[in-house]
Amino acid sequence: MIDHLPSARVPLEAAARDEYWSLLRHLAQNKNIFVKLSEVALARSEQTAPIPPNFNQDRLDSLWDIFGEDHVLYASDWPNSDHHATYQVTISIVRNYVEAKGRVASEKFFWKNSVAAYRWRRRQADQPMENQS
Repeated sequence: MIDHLPSARVPLEAAARDEYWSLLRHLAQNKNIFVKLSEVALARSEQTAPIPPNFNQDRLDSLWDIFGEDHVLYASDWPNSDHHATYQVTISIVRNYVEAKGRVASEKFFWKNSVAAYRWRRRQADQPMENQS
C-alpha cells in the first residue's frame, strides 16, 4: 500500500521527474500494489483562496492512469488533513473526481478495492464482499 501519493513531491529536474514516473509505472506492474489517493489538498495548506473542485486533477489523472481503477482506493488522511483543508472540502474534491469516472469506478475506489487490498473478511451476514473481477 502506497499512502499519500497525490502529495508526493515530484522532482522539478526533467531527468529526475522522468525517473520518478518511470518508477511508479514499474511499481504499478505488481498486482499486489495499491495506492491510497489521500492528502489531495496538501499543496493548498498555505494558500487562502478556496480550493477548486478540480484541484490536483492532473496529479490524480496521472496516478489513476498508472495504477488503474482496480488499484486505487480512498483514504482521507483525517484528522491530519484538517490543517490543509476540512474533511468536507477534501471529500468533495475526491468525490467530484471519482464520480465523474462512473458508478463502477466509484464503487471500486470507495470500497471494493480495499476488500482486495486488505483481504477483508465478512463479519456480519449483511456485509457486502463482492469479488473484484
